[in-house]
Amino acid sequence: MSCPLFEDYTRGCIGEFTDFITYSNFDVCQSKEYQKCPLYIFVTSNFKCQYFHTCLQAYHKGIPNFIEKLFLDEKFKGDIIVSLSKRYCLSEDNYKNCSRYTFLSHGKEPPLTLFSDGRIIHFTD
Repeated sequence: MSCPLFEDYTRGCIGEFTDFITYSNFDVCQSKEYQKCPLYIFVTSNFKCQYFHTCLQAYHKGIPNFIEKLFLDEKFKGDIIVSLSKRYCLSEDNYKNCSRYTFLSHGKEPPLTLFSDGRIIHFTD
């Protein structure tokens, strides 16, 4: 069984999440594991916070090199993103409790180091 978004060796999720296509192969797309793929979860969700793409793009474009090195494992990064997204961004009942949503809904840019659950990563030189 393969992902329904994977047709003719093209991933349908590419259109919505062009910045996040970093996989080097299509193994996940062609397996039963496709349902755990962050992009599949995002595309097929019935609800997305209005700032969902804004937050994802901010993380992707502005994430400090330190975090990239800290979370080198793609699966680990995906697990964190999916966990927080399901709890806040993709939850119609809980998205307004997101710390990033609070900033954005008041017209303010949230710090890149602020997670949805209110945790902040502190950097030291």
